[in-house]
Amino acid sequence: MFDNINIDLKRDQELQEIAGKIAKLSEEDFNEVVSILKNNWNGKNSVDYIRKFRKLQSMINETANHIGQAAKTMQIILKDTKETEKRNRALFHDNR
Repeated sequence: MFDNINIDLKRDQELQEIAGKIAKLSEEDFNEVVSILKNNWNGKNSVDYIRKFRKLQSMINETANHIGQAAKTMQIILKDTKETEKRNRALFHDNR
């Protein structure tokens, strides 16, 4: 049981790292694209497109945050489960 929990804890940590990378890339890459658009495209269509682009960026960041929060919650649950299993094993061995 502990091996599976340890594997899941590692996967959750990786998931948190991925969420962080998504947010970072979104911020850096989107800002670069918006800067290029602003420098090379003028007018109402440009403003509308950039507004939609920023909305997409916001949605990606929100999704990355949700992924990170879900991974943190899973880590808490897995750690609690691991501790409960340890206590149960100790109780079982003490009562034998």
